[in-house]
Amino acid sequence: MFCRTSSMPSLCGEPAAGSGGPYLSIVATSRNDDHGGNLLARMQVFVDGLMEQCRRHDLDTELILVEWNPPPHRPRLADALRWPCEPSPCTVRIIEVPPRVHAEFRHSESLPLFQMIAKNVGIRRARGRFVLVTNIDILFSDELMARLARRNLKPHRLYRIDRYDACADVPVDAPVTDKLAFSRENVIRINKRRGTYYPATGRFDSIYPSRLHLVLRTVASPVLPLLVAVPYLRLLPDVLRGLANRRHPPLYGIRRFVRLRRRAAVPPSGFVNSVPAVALWLPLFSLVRHERRKRRRNRHFRRLRRFIAWQRRRINASAADRPVVERLFIARKVLGAVGRTYARVLRDGWRAVAFEFRRGRLHTNACGDFTLLARERWFSLRGYAEFQMYSFHIDSLLCHAAVCGGAKETVFTDPARIYHVEHGEGSGFTPEGRQRLWTRMETSGIRRLGDGEFWDMVVAMRRRSRRTIFNDQDWGLAGHHLAETDPMAHPDRSDR
Repeated sequence: MFCRTSSMPSLCGEPAAGSGGPYLSIVATSRNDDHGGNLLARMQVFVDGLMEQCRRHDLDTELILVEWNPPPHRPRLADALRWPCEPSPCTVRIIEVPPRVHAEFRHSESLPLFQMIAKNVGIRRARGRFVLVTNIDILFSDELMARLARRNLKPHRLYRIDRYDACADVPVDAPVTDKLAFSRENVIRINKRRGTYYPATGRFDSIYPSRLHLVLRTVASPVLPLLVAVPYLRLLPDVLRGLANRRHPPLYGIRRFVRLRRRAAVPPSGFVNSVPAVALWLPLFSLVRHERRKRRRNRHFRRLRRFIAWQRRRINASAADRPVVERLFIARKVLGAVGRTYARVLRDGWRAVAFEFRRGRLHTNACGDFTLLARERWFSLRGYAEFQMYSFHIDSLLCHAAVCGGAKETVFTDPARIYHVEHGEGSGFTPEGRQRLWTRMETSGIRRLGDGEFWDMVVAMRRRSRRTIFNDQDWGLAGHHLAETDPMAHPDRSDR
């Protein structure tokens, strides 16, 4: 059955006390453009399941659908979807963001929907004590709805949950129990805190590596090669003796590198090649480079000093001692290279360990489909970061900002779960369609938040133990008058 609609302008203000509103506001965004394939069917599954479960568990809820940049030649969501006419504890509000507002953003021609900004529109206008941000192709399990119906959520918590991806062939007109049973029997992947699990193959794609394994690998990586090389240390004198041979290719390369191929046992002649000339140019060379880096850190300065010291020792040595000097020089070169390599390995390893302990391991896997916070928490964070780019990592950034702002993460455990109705590859983020999606974004010139940039922001917040506010006071299009539609408005309700 369809119902006629009524509309009214929507202008948000500061957060209200929330005592007179519903207990829970559920915010999602979409537009009637068949994004991901069979969009209206997936939305109908979401709407029907939510309405029936709210009625079954007597959960006082409002569903806020933000219709962003609706296509001009397609019906609005209020007309394209079926809405129940019987009374329900779940009210529906459809807030429309017109194309003229969408055109104010960058990449508006290539990106028809700015997902996180659209969700901010719904968060800013929510009336419930708690706000759950989700998507339009989600089914909630009965255990989860029963948990929410207890009405004992804590205002200082960030609530997350595992997402189960199900096949797209969910029966649209079946009861919600049959839809849940179908989704439970046709799971493609499970998005958990530590990674994504594939039940069909048993494969697990980890997000966070094992910290113990990382520490052991960092400690053992420079030690194991030394243990292997211990039996061969007795061959080192023979190796150095062979390298001291003038006809040996490695020594030839080293001499060419330090420009000593033509140097004799006596002090060389000529101004440029003489030791006094090099010593004369050394202070000038140091002064020229002084502005760019410190003298003690100047790599070229240190190489030049080592070169002069070695040449002086070689010139002053007797004919019998010159091979020994050359062997010592080569040994120092080799040991220096080995030492620098080991130092770099240790430095990189401990940096990786420090990063793993510093970045925190929140449950951000598929967090855009279920993020539940108290309304005042959403307002204190000013919603999602309103970056005018593809919405990758932006939902995870909010989770870290909430925890750095004092919220404690709580993950609903199984059997409380959500089911995601699978969409087409490349339309949204999936592990299999990731490369196709990135290629499409790059072709369209649309930016996204890269992994390195995202973790830099997270680590900066965690170092300060303070959240970062990315938006101004006008977040969520607070200053715009937006049309609001109630598709279940009473008294204009009638079948068509």
